[in-house]
Parts: sequence; C-alpha cells; structure tokens
Amino acid sequence: MAYSEANVLKELNKLEKKSKSKNKWYHLFIFSFFILCLAYVIDEIASSVNSIVQTDIVKTFYPGEQGTTIYLIVSTLCSGIAFFTFFYKALSDRFGRKIFLIVNTIGLSIGMFICFLSKNVVFYTIGMLIMSFFMPCHIQEVYILETASPGRRALFLSIAKAIGTIGIVLVSALHDWAISLGNNTWNYVFLIPACIGLLTGIICFFFIKESPVFIESRTKILKEKLKNNGVIKKIDNAEGGIIHAIKYMFKYKVLLWIFLIAIMFSVSAVGALNFGFMLSDVQDQNLVFIIYPFACAFLQITIGLVADLFGRKKASLLAGILSLIGIVIFSLGSFFKFPAAILGITLGIFIAGYNSLLNLINVISSEKSPTNLRSSIMSLIGVATSIGSFIPIVLLIIIGAISPNFNISLFVIFMVAPAILIGVILLFIFVPETYHVSLSSLKDKLKIKTKKQSQK
Repeated sequence: MAYSEANVLKELNKLEKKSKSKNKWYHLFIFSFFILCLAYVIDEIASSVNSIVQTDIVKTFYPGEQGTTIYLIVSTLCSGIAFFTFFYKALSDRFGRKIFLIVNTIGLSIGMFICFLSKNVVFYTIGMLIMSFFMPCHIQEVYILETASPGRRALFLSIAKAIGTIGIVLVSALHDWAISLGNNTWNYVFLIPACIGLLTGIICFFFIKESPVFIESRTKILKEKLKNNGVIKKIDNAEGGIIHAIKYMFKYKVLLWIFLIAIMFSVSAVGALNFGFMLSDVQDQNLVFIIYPFACAFLQITIGLVADLFGRKKASLLAGILSLIGIVIFSLGSFFKFPAAILGITLGIFIAGYNSLLNLINVISSEKSPTNLRSSIMSLIGVATSIGSFIPIVLLIIIGAISPNFNISLFVIFMVAPAILIGVILLFIFVPETYHVSLSSLKDKLKIKTKKQSQK
C-alpha cells in the first residue's frame, strides 16, 4: 500500500483515542479475562467436538469398511485450509487484535451452525472447513500474553485454557441429549455452542478494548513512518506479515529451534484428535468425556503455575513427563479395555501435558518476539504445529487403507512418545529461559543484546 501521510495521521489519532480509553477497561482485567475465557471455551469446543462425535460422523456419512480412513482423509484435507489461516492471523500485527478476536469467535460459531444444519456430507464438510480455518488463530491467547503481568503470564493463559477445557463437558452433556432425540440427531451437539459463540463475539465487540501493548507498538511504527517519509528502516520495526516474521526468525536463530520443537510436540495431535476412535470399543465413553476435562484443567493450571514460579523449561519437562505417562496408560488402557474412570483420568493427563507443551511454546515464542511481529511469528509456530500433526495423520491414513481393522492405540504410542522426548531435549539444549520478560520492552532488550554480540 502506498504511503499516505494523511492516512498515517488518521490512524495515529484513532490509536491515541484508544490509548486514552484503554485504562478504563484494562484496570478491570478480571472482567476482560472472563470474556477471553468465553472465547477460549468456544475455541476448545470447536477443536474437540469432532473428536467426541467421530464415530457418529463415520456411521452417518462414511458407512462401510473404509469409513474411518475416508473420514481421516476428509478431515486432513479440511485441516489443510489452516495454511491460509496463518497469513490471515499475521494481519493482526497490522490491524490490531480486537477485530480478529471478534471475527474468529463469530466464524467458529458460523461453522458450528452449518454443521448443526447439515443433512449431508457436503454441508457438514463446509462447516468443518470454516471451523478449521478459524481454529488455529487463538487471538485470545495473544491478548492474554500481552495484558497479563510477566510474573503471571503462563498462569493466566493456563487458567483460560483450563476453563475452555472444562467447557468440553458441555459437549458431552449435549451429545447425550442429542442422541436421545432420535436417529441421526447427534449434530444437535453444535447448536448451543454456536449460540454461545455468537453471543461472545457480540460481547467482545462492545466490551473488549484493543491490546495496550499493540497500541504502544503500532504508535511507534506510525511515528517512524512519519519521520522517515513512510520508510520502515529496521526489520524489528516492520509492520507484521509472514515474510517479515520469517526474516526475523532467521535473524534470531532461537526461534528456528522453537519452530522445530513445535513440530515435535505437535505429533501428539494424532492422539488428541483421534481419542474418539481409540475409545470405540469402550462401553461408558461419556464417563471418559466427562472426567478428562476436569483432570486436564487441574493439571494445566498446575503446569502454568510452575512455569511462572520456576521457569518455562522446568514446566515443559513436567508437561512432557505427564503427557508421556498419560498417553502410554491411556493407549494401553483403550486397547485392553481398562475401566472408564482410569481412561478418563489418563486421557486428561495426556491432553493437559500436550496442551501445556503447545501453550509454553507459544509463551516462549511470544517472549522472544517484538509486539509488531508477535502474532506473525506465532502464526509461523502455528505452521509448525500443522506440520507436526499432519505427518502422523498421513501415516495413519496409509496404514488404515492397507489394514482397515488395525488398532490405532499402539500406533499412537510409537508416534507420540519419541516425539515428545526429542522435543523436550531440544528445548533444554537450545532455548534459553524467558520468564518474567516484559513484552513491551522486549524490542529494546533484543537490540541491546545484538549490539553486545557485535562488539564481541
């Protein structure tokens, strides 16, 4: 876009007004945090609902011996739309966090409404495509990281994620209610979450203000443009975007290691997204679905507290150990038909560890990124998570096509356990500790560090 001094001055004036009004609401952090937690609930429900109704989807839309494999192919292709999401999310570094929080929440609701109304596989797939586009955005995560105090950043993020996870219990209850309505009424499970999501989007529009850290960063960039006739001289001051984020990532190599570690941790998605199939032979599945969110929520908050008290790396070690213990016992338990209570607890342990590993990677990457590139760099980390989750799913599809009756549980153990172990080792060797970093002053610290390194 061509430089226009009038446009820059107009945007500066808007940011100045937002800067004056932000104190009124950001002093009420609990209120803002509550709204962001609602957005997290919608996000978590949208991410988990297909795992809970997997067997219903296959029976309704993909009957036959190869039904599971066809479903995995379709869901993987739908997930591929997330590639475009990362370019979309990066725009929040240019246009602000609020508008994308509203659009994402309402977008997820529209996807769920379409799934609720669908009577055939085409409309259901369209709903899945829309949900798959907005699910990786997690703008509420950027909000919390930028507004929480440095000493409580991981804890607040874990609490929000935990509340979102407990929201999955609503899906379990709705699934029972939907099934009780009659044959092929399982898609009613999408109705109430879609309504809550729409309401949450409206609440965000009226009550959530722009991130103060973004306002400060954007104001500095615009003033530099005015000073230099529209030219941004340093990559550290770039206006967001994937290309600038890639350049920045190669400038600060630790972000490349974080990218690789995110790939390793995301291999665990093969278990987190397909536990419905793993439980297909378990009698009391709903008990598992009710227990695991509470176990998961408790452990996520605990790991977040450890991250703020003892550091991100120690918390990652704890999360890695928990996810390994959880996935091994849960996979073996689903194979040997352990009691539903044990399966629920161990599934919760695994999901808590898996979610916390991804949360901590996002926290670390945000604490290694300047505000004007933070969302763009976190979008690249999202690309890494998509790559990591894509690899085992493709292998699963190939094996399922060759042997439709193979057991997924043992496959999950052999994929997830080594990947988590390698990821934690790489994190400890190549990524320095980041906790208690002030995000608003991060750019200055990076410049000082670079200057010292050049003098050496």
